Amino acid sequence: GGSSSGSGSGGSGASPALYERFLAPILCALMFAPPEELSAAAAMDVLYGYVLAHQDDFDVRWCRGTIAEEIFEPWVGRIAAA
Repeated sequence: GGSSSGSGSGGSGASPALYERFLAPILCALMFAPPEELSAAAAMDVLYGYVLAHQDDFDVRWCRGTIAEEIFEPWVGRIAAA
């Protein structure tokens, strides 16, 4: 395995805030794996292929609560009311 800088950025060279708020969630969502288990080549490939090459098509929305609170509970409520 590789070494970690201990900064919370997975040794990526990114700031801990950038890693935690952008890189880690994007890599996890697009690669269906924890970012710390991905190779640098896989991470760069997915970032280029999905984020950089298609910036106009890439739209990220962050929940302002838990996914259960913001998505599933209202959905279940609407289904139950139907």
